[in-house]
Amino acid sequence: MISRGALLLSAVAHALVLVHLHLTPPLPQTAPEGRVLLVNLTDLQQVSAPAKAFPKSAHKERRSSVRSLTPSSVKSDHQTPSAQKEFQVSQGNQTPAAAVTEKEASKSESVAEEPPKRVFSPEEAGEEYLKNYGQLVRDAVARYLSYPPLAKRMGWEGKVILRIVLDKEGKLLDLTIQKSSGYQLLDQAALEAVERAHSFFPKPGIKVVILLPVAFRLE
Repeated sequence: MISRGALLLSAVAHALVLVHLHLTPPLPQTAPEGRVLLVNLTDLQQVSAPAKAFPKSAHKERRSSVRSLTPSSVKSDHQTPSAQKEFQVSQGNQTPAAAVTEKEASKSESVAEEPPKRVFSPEEAGEEYLKNYGQLVRDAVARYLSYPPLAKRMGWEGKVILRIVLDKEGKLLDLTIQKSSGYQLLDQAALEAVERAHSFFPKPGIKVVILLPVAFRLE
């Protein structure tokens, strides 16, 4: 049989273990990061064409067409006072019933043309807002994007995909090339456009990761 002393020691040891477990602080848990939005945008195209001189024949045809516009031809386009008066009288002779019918017809057409408004859930509304935010970023970059002159002369074309990371205040945290166009000059032009435009980005409210494809194309 187990002695009373052994039972007492076992109870004391068990109590010490429970006290230790109670006093030991829990392991720190990593705080979850804020929501990160990944926006995939359509290609932002920078289309350009090499400068070409117009042929001399085209200049001659343009001059001849300008000379053919004489004062007599300009006067013929205006209606005479009598014709204008007849037009005003014919418009004024409409009956009230006809006028009301036209108004009702135009009103019914405008109502028929209005598309039904979509009702978004809170989650869908948030996604729609963030999608529109990506388009605002895209439009801001487009204002500062230009085709490098040397690339135009060499006939270089390509598409670069940029990875843009913004904090909730719209500050640029990171800007990298996810996929190169194959030409360093085109890649650099796309990067510089984002660097110049990022100060005009609106505040997204959360951390945002945007994948922006920029296509350089000659026509």
